[in-house]
Amino acid sequence: MQRKKKVFSGKDKLRVRKSYYTFTKEYPQGFVRIQRSKRRINKKQIRKAVLYVFCFVLLVCLSYFAVSLGLEISYKPIDDTAQNELQSDAAALLYEQGVKALYVPYSRLGDESYLRSAAKQVQKKNGNSVVIDFKTKDGKLIYSSLQENAVMGKCALYDNDNLRRALDIFENAGVAVIARIYCFEDSAVANANSALAVKYMDTDVNWLDGSDENGGRPWLNPYSKDVRNYLAEIVREISSFGVGAFMLESLQFPEGENTNGATYPGEKNQAKRNAALKNILNQIKNALPENALLIFSQSASDALNGNEGIYFGSMSDIPVYAIAADTRERPFSVAVDKKTDFVSILSMYSAVAAQYPDKKIIPVIDISEYSYSYFRSMKKSGFDCFILYSESGEY
Repeated sequence: MQRKKKVFSGKDKLRVRKSYYTFTKEYPQGFVRIQRSKRRINKKQIRKAVLYVFCFVLLVCLSYFAVSLGLEISYKPIDDTAQNELQSDAAALLYEQGVKALYVPYSRLGDESYLRSAAKQVQKKNGNSVVIDFKTKDGKLIYSSLQENAVMGKCALYDNDNLRRALDIFENAGVAVIARIYCFEDSAVANANSALAVKYMDTDVNWLDGSDENGGRPWLNPYSKDVRNYLAEIVREISSFGVGAFMLESLQFPEGENTNGATYPGEKNQAKRNAALKNILNQIKNALPENALLIFSQSASDALNGNEGIYFGSMSDIPVYAIAADTRERPFSVAVDKKTDFVSILSMYSAVAAQYPDKKIIPVIDISEYSYSYFRSMKKSGFDCFILYSESGEY
């Protein structure tokens, strides 16, 4: 019997369900699989979404951990054994051969090709070392210090990995590194922490070494215990990189305009100024390994004639290996041609040596002002140490 096709009236259509489940008999065209219009939540998709979220959170955590660990490793000094070996090698080399160094500007520390070239220049000029400003005249540091005052003063110019790469280049070339440290010339920390600065006429105002209009800068106070500790910790940190030789600049009371107006909080009832400087030098020395090599730097004029205004007495008995006499400042009132007049220059060195009989004398020489004949004469006169200076670092 032929089945009668059901015809839907308009009234019937109103009763038709708006959604049907799979294979429902109520669907007008019979048993046909249709797509569900009411979507059910898929448990598999939920698990996948949860897994994606978990992986994302895990990735963020691992990235944070990696960055934190990287920073910690960057600050971590080399192990004590390697550090002592590097310091011993550098110090032994300089003690044995004397200091024969080229000045390398800190501004070129990130240029690896230049540093390799500088290492070759040292060897070409029969040298054995380079001098680099680890703490600049402005108080900046060529590494990231953990000291509070260095952080406050935003002193870091480079990160520690950058410095280590530079040190590795010189170490691999057999060239020792001498860290030059400006002690009390430090406008960065003095500005950041005014309590550590030299004051003007016992006020809270920082004394400046020149007028404000002409770029006068504050100095750190040699009588401040915090300043002394800061310097000791800075050299200790630098030593942790394996550096074994240090040249101390501006270990003195400040000079400049109106030094009579400079006052030093904490000076009362403490050591006289000359003795205070020597105590500071001893504190720095005690912060370093026993075999560290120390150089005291000053102008040739001060080395020859003394300077009561900044040392307040003799510095001839300080416990250092050598005196760096900076010949870029001539002590003579009459101009002399430095390329031809060897006699007067060498006689000056002899006079300086007489002031420091138990110490090496290291002339600091601007290479643009001297001829190679001068160096030969200097060596014949017994002055076998030198620091060659070029502001640009080209030799």
